[in-house]
Amino acid sequence: GVISCVYRIKGFQSIRRKHSRESTLQSAAHIQNQTEQVYKMKAATESSCADIQDSLKREVEELRAFQREVRGELGSLKTALEVLSQRRQRNAPRSNDFESQEKGKLE
Repeated sequence: GVISCVYRIKGFQSIRRKHSRESTLQSAAHIQNQTEQVYKMKAATESSCADIQDSLKREVEELRAFQREVRGELGSLKTALEVLSQRRQRNAPRSNDFESQEKGKLE
């Protein structure tokens, strides 16, 4: 009877160790899967960040090019306005001339 009890206890201990080992292996596998998922998410995030940065750099360059175009157009418009202003000043009748023209019309 005693020997049979000892064998039963050893059998239960063996089963418990086996179960414990399997549980540990399952936990390790689960942790490894989670770790791999984290690394995949990290890689995807880094790739996404790089894509966003590239996109933003392109947009900034496009905006700078547009800004240069607008500045060029504004410079052209400013020059045209200055030329028109100078022509008006040259072609505008002087106040004395204008008064004498008006008097000539009345006479």
